[in-house]
Amino acid sequence: MARVGVDVGGTNTDLVLEADHGVYFHKVASTPSDQSDGVLVGLRELCEQADVKPSDIDLIVHGTTVATNVTLENDGAGKLE
Repeated sequence: MARVGVDVGGTNTDLVLEADHGVYFHKVASTPSDQSDGVLVGLRELCEQADVKPSDIDLIVHGTTVATNVTLENDGAGKLE
């Protein structure tokens, strides 16, 4: 049994995996053109690091600061003037 947390930011995607044999952390570059690319790369690398098969992951919790960053930086479609 394993659980994964993923936080996609504008620059980096942070991942944590909790398994019966320990807790593992990993960071990869975010992929703004398709956020799932960075998440999937990070998951593969994290599973390899933790010696966990992806099929053994029971739960993935996903969070992101991308929308918050766009709002705070006023850098998105329909910029506020």
